Amino acid sequence: MSFNTRLLQRCAVLSITCLCLLMSFSKASSIHTVFASTHAQNTTNGNVPVLTYKYDNQRTGENTNETHLNVANVNSKQFGRLISYPVDGQIYAQPLYVPNVKIGSATRNLVFVVTERDSAYAFDADRTSTEIAPIWQTSFLDGGATPISARDINCTNVTPILGVTSTPVIDSATNTLFLVSYATENNAFIYKLHALDLATGHEKSGSPISVHRTSFNSSTERQRAGLLLANGRIYLAFGSFCDHTTYHGWILSYSYNRSGFHPRNSYNDTPTGREGGIWSGGSAIAADQSGNIYAMTGNGTFNLNQGGLDAGDSFLKFDPNLRMVDYFTPFNQSCLAAKDQDLGSGGPLITPGDWLIGGGKQGHMYVMNTHNLGHFHAVANPCGQQGATNLNHIQQELVLNPMRAIFSTPVYWHGSHGDYVFVAGVKTHTQAFTFSQGHLSGPISATPEIFDYSGGNPVVSSDGSTPDTGILWTIVAPGFLRAYDATDLSHELYSNNFGAYNIFVPPVVTNGKVFVATQDSLKIYGLLTSTPPAPPTPEPQLTPPNQPAQPTPTAPPDQSLQTDRANTWAKGKP
Repeated sequence: MSFNTRLLQRCAVLSITCLCLLMSFSKASSIHTVFASTHAQNTTNGNVPVLTYKYDNQRTGENTNETHLNVANVNSKQFGRLISYPVDGQIYAQPLYVPNVKIGSATRNLVFVVTERDSAYAFDADRTSTEIAPIWQTSFLDGGATPISARDINCTNVTPILGVTSTPVIDSATNTLFLVSYATENNAFIYKLHALDLATGHEKSGSPISVHRTSFNSSTERQRAGLLLANGRIYLAFGSFCDHTTYHGWILSYSYNRSGFHPRNSYNDTPTGREGGIWSGGSAIAADQSGNIYAMTGNGTFNLNQGGLDAGDSFLKFDPNLRMVDYFTPFNQSCLAAKDQDLGSGGPLITPGDWLIGGGKQGHMYVMNTHNLGHFHAVANPCGQQGATNLNHIQQELVLNPMRAIFSTPVYWHGSHGDYVFVAGVKTHTQAFTFSQGHLSGPISATPEIFDYSGGNPVVSSDGSTPDTGILWTIVAPGFLRAYDATDLSHELYSNNFGAYNIFVPPVVTNGKVFVATQDSLKIYGLLTSTPPAPPTPEPQLTPPNQPAQPTPTAPPDQSLQTDRANTWAKGKP
C-alpha cells in the first residue's frame, strides 16, 4: 500500500467510494452528528485532492493541476467569496479536501477542518447558498472530557481553549482522516489519535488511542506540527507551550489497521538535555520519495558533534523507523539558542533533485543535499561571525534582505520559466527566487506590501507550466487573502479583508476554489459565476428520500478570541 501523497496529488481524478449512514449516533470515543443534504457534485478536470499539509509530503506548496483560476480571472470583478461556514472554535490547521466522496446517493466534494474546541467538520466544497450546515460534525468532548484552557497550561498564544491544533492527514486508500485531539480527562491532559471515516465522521475500529511514551509528558508537549503519513505510518511531532517547564522535541509513529492503532517508533531530540521543540511555525515534518523523514528543531541543547544525542537547532534526517541517519547544525547554534533565534521556527521543504531547504528566526535560508546534509563544523568566535554565509559545509546559505525571521515553509514551483522558491518573512516582503541545480538566485521579484508577524505562509497554484496561470496565494495580518502573479510578485491580482484570522495557516487552492480557515469559520472563494467549473456528465442519481430539516451546528463559535498573540508566539515555541 502506498501512502505517497505527492503522487496522489498529481492525479487529476480521485474516486473514493465509501458507505455513509444518514443518521445521528454517539460512540464511546466521540459525540457525532450527521447533517443530511441532497446536494451532489461531480468531479471535473483539475479536481485534485489535498490530503496533507502543503499538498504533498515534500511540503512543496504547489498545486500544478489548477485549471480554473489564472492571472486573467482572479480579480475583484470575477473572483470573490462564495460562502462562509461557521464552526465552534478557532481553526489553526490547514483545511484538507477530497473530491467525489459518496454520500448516500450523491457524490460530492468535501473540505475538512478541525477546531480548538475539539471538533472535526466536513463541509460541501461547492455550495454557494445560505445552507451552512456541515455534512457532518464530530466532537471529541465526551465521556467527561473537557476543553483545556490557555490558563491551564499558562500559555496564551492560543486562547481561550486548546483542542485540535495540528493539520490532520488523509489516507485515501482507506478513506480515513487521521487527527490528534487534546482534552482534560480525569484531571489529566490527554492527547488522542483518531481515525475517522471520511464520509460519516464516525470513529473507525480501534480508534482512538491515547498518545504516550515512556518519559513523554503530555502536559508540557504541544502537538503543533502537521501530521505526516508515510511508510504506512502516521508521524506526530511535538514542541512546547511557550517554552514553559522541561520539554523535548518528540516524534512518535503509529500504524493503523482494522484492529486499531499500533505504536511503532519514537524519537526524543534532547534525551540528555532539554528543549529542542519540533513545531516549525505550524508547518509539518516532511518525507522524501524514499520514505526518509526530515524535521527542523528549535532552541535546545546540542552535542551531536561530540558523539552525544542532543540535537537542538538542527535539520534532522531519519529512516522510516526514526533512526537519525544525518543532520546539519549551523556553526552558530549556541548563539541562536542563547538569543531565542531557533532554527525550528520554519518548516522543511524538499524539492526535485533531492534538495532540502528551510530557514528560521535568524532569517538565513539553508540549501542542503539530502544525501549529505553537512553536519556541524565549529569556528572560532561564532557569535561574531553570524552574518557569514560561507562557513557551514552545505550547498548554499542565503540571507534574506532585509534579514527577517521565518515562520513558514518555503514554496517550490515548477513554472513556465523554470523553478522558483518563494520565501515569506516577518516585517518584510514575500520574495521570489529562481532555483537551479541547488542554488537560489535573486530575489527576482517581491510583493509590494511588507507583512507583519507571522509574514504569511504562501502556496502556489498553476495549470502545469502554462504561462499566465501561476498564482501565489497567502493569508496575512490583519486578516487578508492576497493573490499575486507568481512570475512577478509586484503584480497583485486580488485582495480581500475577511476579518479575524489565525497566524501560520496557509490557504488551500484546488478545483477553482480557495479555502481560508479563520478564527470562527471556513471561508470559500472562487469565480463569481452562476455556472461552476465545467463538470463532466453527472452520474445517474436516485431520487433521495425525504430528509428531516437540517439542524444547526451543535455549538456556537467562540466569543472570546484573542486579538494579539504575536509577542507570545514569537518568543516561545507553540
